[in-house]
Amino acid sequence: MSEPTLPVEITDTTAATGARDAISRLAGNPYAGPRALGANDQIFGRTREINALIDLLIAERIVLLYSPAGAGKTSLIEAHQGLRERLRVDEGFRVLPSIRVGSPGPDGVNRFLFSAMRSLENETSDPAALAGMNFSDYLTRREAAPT
Repeated sequence: MSEPTLPVEITDTTAATGARDAISRLAGNPYAGPRALGANDQIFGRTREINALIDLLIAERIVLLYSPAGAGKTSLIEAHQGLRERLRVDEGFRVLPSIRVGSPGPDGVNRFLFSAMRSLENETSDPAALAGMNFSDYLTRREAAPT
């Protein structure tokens, strides 16, 4: 079964992604294509990998996912019934937001620690306040904050 084609050329990448996703859903194709799945997107065919990651996280506590861009790391974690949801719902874990460490930070501040703190705050905290903290102080403050 071939996918329907669009009658017009779409140059806006956001619109193109949305249009491609809509066409895939209309055509009965559950696979999103080359974009990361989010919490509202169902993941298919990765149950074995998710179960293995759950077992590994329980046994080792820290696991590094490393693979080329586009291999599905984010989808495996973020999708509906993915690792994040399964750890929270099925295993009872308190799951923190995903940490991205590539954001630039203010001059003189470790950009990796700064971007990790910004990720944990969902980008909502005042950057100047975070820039003045070390990671240990940040984690202590975070644990003391009401949830």
